Amino acid sequence: MRHRRQALSEQERKEREYLLTLWLKEHDRVITGAIVRRGVRGHDVEDVKQEVCRKAWRSLIRGDALPISPGNWFRRIADLSALDLRLRESRIKRPLPVKPCEDLDQVQRRDAAPPPDEAAQAEISEALMAAIASLDFLLRVVLERRLVDGHSFTAIAAKLGRPYGRIRRSYQRAILLLKAKLDGRHADLL
Repeated sequence: MRHRRQALSEQERKEREYLLTLWLKEHDRVITGAIVRRGVRGHDVEDVKQEVCRKAWRSLIRGDALPISPGNWFRRIADLSALDLRLRESRIKRPLPVKPCEDLDQVQRRDAAPPPDEAAQAEISEALMAAIASLDFLLRVVLERRLVDGHSFTAIAAKLGRPYGRIRRSYQRAILLLKAKLDGRHADLL
């Protein structure tokens, strides 16, 4: 349940900034563990930790209610931020498909379209991450392994110890739920 935001006085803002620095020091291992469990390695871990700090700071300064369990709150933010990084990387690594019937002029016109601005990209990313976070654990894992890691249904079923059909249905259900949660907005991403 979301609580209404309230305007913060300067004193409350400073208190929340101080509280955030204490929580970040206290829960650094929790944040790092959540990021590493998502398969992020090397310098990217520090990048995701900075993203977690930015998102947490923005949430607290906006006047959102303080979390009851800061560790779980940081774990959730870290999990979503790491997943966001992995999704972005998977999109970057895949080359754009060129249809056999397209000629060079069509491809150049298609690629010359202006890229979406950063604010729109951030809004799309947040909407998608919120929708993914609302899925059940099994659906999230199957979706991540299939889309981000590129595993086959057979490999996912073997790794999770579940029947092939259940994994395939879980993936299909996850896609349908995401499309429903996005209400047609950004559904072309799926």
